[in-house]
Amino acid sequence: MELFKNPPSRGQFALNGKWENALSFKPHNPPSTNDIKTYLADRNELAFELFFGELFFGVRFIGTPAFIMELSQHCLGCLNTSLDATSFIKAVGHHTLCGELCHEIKHVEVGAVNAWKSIGSYLLPPPAQGHKDNSAQKNKC
Repeated sequence: MELFKNPPSRGQFALNGKWENALSFKPHNPPSTNDIKTYLADRNELAFELFFGELFFGVRFIGTPAFIMELSQHCLGCLNTSLDATSFIKAVGHHTLCGELCHEIKHVEVGAVNAWKSIGSYLLPPPAQGHKDNSAQKNKC
């Protein structure tokens, strides 16, 4: 079986890397717009994880509160329409103008699912190729 080739099984949002307090949901039962507004509370950062069984893809975005709210709605739409991880990454990248895999990769972290803050994570060095400094960009991947 190839990794990430099945439809997503669930998604979750987290603020400030606090996956212990994530807003988790199934594709067929997403949170309402009001639930998301309450959860975000005008924050300018949002992380989203998309699960494919036990495997997951995660991304963190920084931007204006309006961008973060819009992005959360877009992620929910992509969760319902994505056939696999590749289609999700392309859809979110297109929406954020970050391209298929984003123009800017600030860093990569490895950690335990839903225990990011309590157990901690390991920060990998930035990729050697394809890393581009877009720090002046208003909304970042």
